[in-house]
Parts: sequence; structure tokens; C-alpha cells
Amino acid sequence: MPVIFYLFCATAMAWFCLAGQRVWMSMFVLTMAWAVYAAHVTPVGLLLITLMSTAGWAALQAKGRRRQLSMTLTGLLGLLLALHKLPGFTDIALPELNVFTGTDAKPFYLHLDKAIAGLVMLAVFCRDDASRRGTIWRNPGLWRLMLTSLAGIFIIAVVIGLTLPQWKWSANAWAFLGVNLFFTCLAEEAFFRAGVQQGLLTLLPKHRWLCIGIAALLFGLAHAWGGWRMIVVATLAGVGYGRIYERSGAIAMAIVLHFLVNAIHFVGFVYPAISH
Repeated sequence: MPVIFYLFCATAMAWFCLAGQRVWMSMFVLTMAWAVYAAHVTPVGLLLITLMSTAGWAALQAKGRRRQLSMTLTGLLGLLLALHKLPGFTDIALPELNVFTGTDAKPFYLHLDKAIAGLVMLAVFCRDDASRRGTIWRNPGLWRLMLTSLAGIFIIAVVIGLTLPQWKWSANAWAFLGVNLFFTCLAEEAFFRAGVQQGLLTLLPKHRWLCIGIAALLFGLAHAWGGWRMIVVATLAGVGYGRIYERSGAIAMAIVLHFLVNAIHFVGFVYPAISH
């Protein structure tokens, strides 16, 4: 695995584990410096990340309408980066990691634009997050909600024909799962739950289920590449992620649930879906 993978993972863990801002921000600067040095990020990409970070900082300092506008700009830039619509980033090929099985196997890529945007969104949207509170992780009700969500997601996935049980493991499975956790789950939960869902809750505080549902539906539509079955299951999963986030106030719990769904799917079921 390239150096940038370990640097980014360490930076993300610093945000989750350390209450102070200085350590993780210093590590973020170091990660960006290495990304530029290794030609993973061009000066244009660095400028875009700086612009997004500045918009996020302005949102944290502002109030009222200015705060909403700055938050929206941060989320919009994060979305465009996550969709790989902005220049300045070089995808890092990892041919040793195969996302698909059988004849459809193809090289996997590290997408730094999505990962970095996700980390910036975490820092902006989750300023008062509860992920570092030990009591959250010792709450049995939240773990029951996680288990119920996992069971429901996979039951529906099998019933509608998206996937079937199929155990598989490879020498590089741990590497793939690490990439999935830090470069996929983190960014997607930062945008859809901490960004979209929480932003809607700010506007519609009395309509929590509506806000959870809208964010989940958008998350499902983002998986339209997999057909209607993937949209249905991803939307259902999004409801689970949104509910655990709303109940706990901890984005880390939504990320963990998202990762467990992906990991179980990858290891224990046909991945990504049955061919129809």
C-alpha cells in the first residue's frame, strides 16, 4: 500500500480519537504535503482543498444566513470532489485489490479527492460530535439497533435478489476493507448523514424521520449504477445509518455500521450483486 494510505488513515484516526484540534490538523497538513510531493495532488487540487477548508472555517465562525451559505458551499465542494468532478487529483491504481470476483475483476483505485473531502466535511459538520464519548459505545440500545439494521438489510437484499450468501477471503482482503473504511464509508457518512441529514434537521427539527428518509433516498440514488435492487437496499441501509446517527449523535457509529454492512457483504455474500 502507498505511503499516502497510511498517512490518511492515521490522520482520520487522530480526528476520531483526540479531543484537541492541533494534532490532527498538523497531521492533515503533513498528509497534504506528502500528497503534493508524491504527485497525487497537483497545485490546482491543493487550491480546491484550501478553498473548501476556508469555506468550512468560515461556516464555523459565522452565524445565521452566512453560516448556512458557507456550510452549503463546503458540502457542494465536498460532493463535487467525491464525484471526481474537479481537477487536480491523480487516482492511485491498486491492481492487487480486486473489488469484483470472477471475470469482472478489475484494478481498484484510491480516490484521494473523495477521502480528503470527507475528512474536511467531518471537521466542519461534526464539530460537536459525540464519537469520543465512551458512554455512547457502552450503550446496549445502540448496539441492538445496529444488529437489527444489519439483519434487516441483508434479509431484504437476499429476498429481492440483490445477493446470496457466498463466503470468500483473499490475501488482500484486509487491505480492501481498510480502503473501504477510510476512503469510502468515512466520506459518504460525512456527506449524507453529517451534511445532508443534519442540515435538513437544522431546517426541519420537528421532522426527523423525513430528514433521515431524504438523506437515505439520496444515498440510495447514488447507488443507481447497481440497478433498482441496489437502490432499494442502499436506501434501507441509509435509513439504518441515519437512525443510528440521530440516536447517538456520533458519526463514528454510522461509519461503523456502514463499514460492517460493506464488510459482511464483501466477505459473506456475492459482491457487489448477482447478475440479472
